[in-house]
Amino acid sequence: MQRGQQHNLEIVQVAFDDNAVVGDAAVELLDEFKAQELDALITHRLPRRLGLFLLHAGLPLVYTEETNLSHPLLTAPRGLYDAAQMAAAYLKEACQNSGHILIVSGDEHQTPTLVTRLSGFLAFINEQSNMNVDVVYAPWRYTDARATLQTLLAGDDPPFDPTRPVAAVFGLSDPLALAARDVGRAMGFVDDRTKIAGINGDPLALAAIVAGQMHATIETGANELGFNAVDHAYMAATGNPLPTSFPYRLRLVTQENVAQVSSEKLLAIAELPSRLVDVNQRQEQQRLRHVETSLAITARAGAALVGTLDIHELAELIGTDYGYDQAQLLLWDDDAKTLIPWSPRHNDASTEPIPLAEALMLGHALLQNRPIYVPDCTSSHRFPPDPRWPETRSRVTVPIRHGQRRLGLLDLHSHRRLTRSRAELDALQSLADQLGGALQNARLYANALAAKGNAEKADQLKTRLLTNVSHELRTPLNIILGYSVTALEEPNPYSVELPAALKRDLHHIQHSGEDLMQLINDLLDLSQAESGTLTVYPELVDLQSFLTDLFDTVVSGLRRENDVQWQLNLAQRLPAIMADPVRLRQILYNLLSNAAKFTDHGRITLGAKARVDEVHIWVEDTGRGIPSELIVQIFDAFVSAQATNNPVDRRQEGIGLGLSIARQLTQLHGAQIKIDSLLGSGTTCHLYWPLSEEKSVASSPRSSQPGSLPLAILLDEMTTGVGPLVKRAVDYIHTHYADEISRQALAEAVGASPAYVTRVFREQTGLTPWQYLNRYRVAQAQRLLRESDATITEIAGLTGFNDSAYFSRIFRRECGSSPNTFRNQTN
Repeated sequence: MQRGQQHNLEIVQVAFDDNAVVGDAAVELLDEFKAQELDALITHRLPRRLGLFLLHAGLPLVYTEETNLSHPLLTAPRGLYDAAQMAAAYLKEACQNSGHILIVSGDEHQTPTLVTRLSGFLAFINEQSNMNVDVVYAPWRYTDARATLQTLLAGDDPPFDPTRPVAAVFGLSDPLALAARDVGRAMGFVDDRTKIAGINGDPLALAAIVAGQMHATIETGANELGFNAVDHAYMAATGNPLPTSFPYRLRLVTQENVAQVSSEKLLAIAELPSRLVDVNQRQEQQRLRHVETSLAITARAGAALVGTLDIHELAELIGTDYGYDQAQLLLWDDDAKTLIPWSPRHNDASTEPIPLAEALMLGHALLQNRPIYVPDCTSSHRFPPDPRWPETRSRVTVPIRHGQRRLGLLDLHSHRRLTRSRAELDALQSLADQLGGALQNARLYANALAAKGNAEKADQLKTRLLTNVSHELRTPLNIILGYSVTALEEPNPYSVELPAALKRDLHHIQHSGEDLMQLINDLLDLSQAESGTLTVYPELVDLQSFLTDLFDTVVSGLRRENDVQWQLNLAQRLPAIMADPVRLRQILYNLLSNAAKFTDHGRITLGAKARVDEVHIWVEDTGRGIPSELIVQIFDAFVSAQATNNPVDRRQEGIGLGLSIARQLTQLHGAQIKIDSLLGSGTTCHLYWPLSEEKSVASSPRSSQPGSLPLAILLDEMTTGVGPLVKRAVDYIHTHYADEISRQALAEAVGASPAYVTRVFREQTGLTPWQYLNRYRVAQAQRLLRESDATITEIAGLTGFNDSAYFSRIFRRECGSSPNTFRNQTN
């Protein structure tokens, strides 16, 4: 950088994998170099084919390594042969021209650097000394070289006797010398008398010489090499002929001058930061621009969540930030094999699909799945000018990807020639991939919204159909049942004695009609439950007499000709409960009916007993049981306890509505229903019915009782005079009720353990913190229902309920009516 400033040269960094640049990639690289307007390229030694390609294209090359390639536009350093001879002369004198030398060469690929150093050393030793040599090969890196030497010399056939000390070790580079020294000490062929020498003048070698662990290195002058390279690049840029080669500045470094050499290197290293300030500043500006554009894309992509993502706006944002005059977005149609230009103006003629075979540069970028950069479209070696874009000078086409899937292309055009580095192209690809993520998310969100809309529409149609069809069926069915029941009355109202066969048929008609009426009623209940209009009308029920009467009447109709015993198992004393007697009868009828369907022998038991704060009612059978995989979904609508494809079995078992409706009705009462079952042994259905008014959801609705206080006032009275800990808990709940509150978070807020907070809160208010939280949320929901037009789902979210159905259940439990009913009554 320093010598470039002295010559008033602009030095730019270009990155590429020289081993991968062949064929079209070499032409692309040449286009990039021309776009950079390079007058010369300073580089390490390139593969022969690539070097000749660039030289024949007229680009001068300045190598920083020795090479056998010769060309008028090429120059390279020369002198490693002399460096090796300097090292050989030093070791000959240090070893008094006797003993055995171990030479550690780089890998066995015969590169000019390796051949020159090795031949120079061997020529001197063979011609001017009496010393013996052995050559071993290892990788150039220290760690790799050390591992290779250990393996090689510990093998069955080492290249020399590693148990015999050597007089000297010479490495064709300093890392090779240091690796051989360390392996030799471990194995015994290097001792304190062994002379160690290398080539390069690396800092680690200088440190080893200072420490007395290495004896010499031949410094090749890295600074001078860089100065020479820039000087000769300047010669090429100004049209002067290049020499075939230029020399290294060689210097033997030993204990005598290592301090001076180290000081010079330290000063050179210290100057590097100031020389790199401008370079780093430009790189940081590029990175900052990339980050800002990336953040802008992320912010705009968030609009996809509300269905307003403008993908073309994002493409233009990228183009503008990178200095392009026009940004085109093309979507890939894999079925039609065409690229479809996307435009916000749908009548734009440029939106006509482009077949892949005619896509030229666009198709190349899509098929190769990487950015294609054309610095100058008017003189490109790869692509002819695109007639659709006559004003374009520079162009970059970048694939838009999501994972392994190609979604389209980002096509950027400039009316002036732009220079783009490989790093900038990589940044553009990163932004295009981010654009692909936004595009994919927008598509998925749109599909999800469409699917949700279709599902809601279908659900509404299903509910409406169930309601309408059920009502339409009830009228003719009531007529059929009325006539069949009347015809079977005794004495016959028609004064006609009916034949036995006809009576039997009328009985079949009556029973089938009753079954069908039950099915219609179940369908109506299901549609009302799904729409939130299913209601119960609780009253005080004497459970003892209710269950006895139910067992006597319902069981007589369910009893069949089989080996099944029906048992009633009630405790001697059962408390009264708040329940809708019609709905409770329906729940138990469904449970007993299911037991009868699936029990062929054994017993069916209806039982009940009182517990501390609830009544446990159960229906137990010794039937076929329920498969374990069906237990988790047994309460879903249209799920039967026995999965079968047999139409006869399906008719016997029903369509799977009984348990679903039973659960809905049970929950409306604030009760619980559970099932235990073992396949082949039987099933037990448990009902847990609350006793207290507080837990009996619909038994004593607060909002329906005359003179009852509003919920918010009740809560205020409940927390009046409480202690400081409960006061802090209440304040926390009032502040965070709309958020998700955990036991641990509440405990940390008041400075006590979760168990202690719950116990003290219950002692002072009569409620657990979570019961209080639900009541407070319901109080806030009541306020919103009275004062706002927000939907039930929105109010549920605003008051901390993640599930609107759960919110409705809690609201009904606390208020005695659904949120919709409450809103209608208060308005």
